[in-house]
Amino acid sequence: MTTRIVFDNTPEARRNVEQAVKVALTTAALMVMKPAKDGCAVDTGNLKGSISYSVSGGPVTGVESPANAEDGVVMSKDNQATIGTSVSYAYYLEQGTSRSAAQPFLLPALKRNEAAIKKKMGEIIGAAVKAAGR
Repeated sequence: MTTRIVFDNTPEARRNVEQAVKVALTTAALMVMKPAKDGCAVDTGNLKGSISYSVSGGPVTGVESPANAEDGVVMSKDNQATIGTSVSYAYYLEQGTSRSAAQPFLLPALKRNEAAIKKKMGEIIGAAVKAAGR
């Protein structure tokens, strides 16, 4: 037998959780962006200055018990944070070429902070889910 506990799914609760998802994604992006900027190769500063992030998201379709949905939130697959740069040579620094060794800065920034990012996102979204369950 499965017990399903459904929390407050009013539009207000959903908006609060959607806002928490955006805050969590923004927080995660900043947790990667700063170390990426600190770890990138600097010659003119152009690359470092160009590293930025964007956050996009879809609707939260339900707030449920964490036993039924990861983190208690059923959301659109469109929720994402993107960290990157428009500088044309960034790819070659990150990946390397046949003539120069890689000097990665984006992936190491993510990998070093992955556990902390997951924890922080869980705290932010978890607080919103708890508030929706009151």
